[in-house]
Amino acid sequence: MDQRPQRRRFLHWLFEAGVIIKGINGFLELVGGFLLLITSTEQLNTLVVSFTQQEFSGDPDDAVATMLVTFVSHLQIGTKTFGAVYLIGHGILKIFLVYHLLKERLWVFPVAIGVMEAFALYQLYRIGIHHSFVLKVFTSLDILVIGFIWNEWKAREKMVIRIPRAAC
Repeated sequence: MDQRPQRRRFLHWLFEAGVIIKGINGFLELVGGFLLLITSTEQLNTLVVSFTQQEFSGDPDDAVATMLVTFVSHLQIGTKTFGAVYLIGHGILKIFLVYHLLKERLWVFPVAIGVMEAFALYQLYRIGIHHSFVLKVFTSLDILVIGFIWNEWKAREKMVIRIPRAAC
């Protein structure tokens, strides 16, 4: 029994799942960017303190809670605006790419790979500076999704029916 069709279906499923997750991530970035844009730094500080209060009561040295409180307490308006605009732009770009990838438009596959590679390279640069475990996990997942997109692109290219010029 030939396993290629079953393998192909599984790889296509991985492609769709990875792209849908990227779409959800893009939507969350878009919403988060708008919320960051309309929330004052004081409101943000109050929100983070209320969310981390329970963590600090259980573990006064909680690294994530401490990082969040420190980050928000030192957040300046320019930094907050840049972060909001970055999240909104990044979210819109991801949603645009995901929409066209799911429509299986061949032109978007290399564009999506290039954009995601650029973001992954930037994330690797940030990992080199901050050694963030979370960023390492997300970058690894991004690289996997790039592989799924590449595989799907090559499979789609093979399926394209070439129409001879004389028939046009």
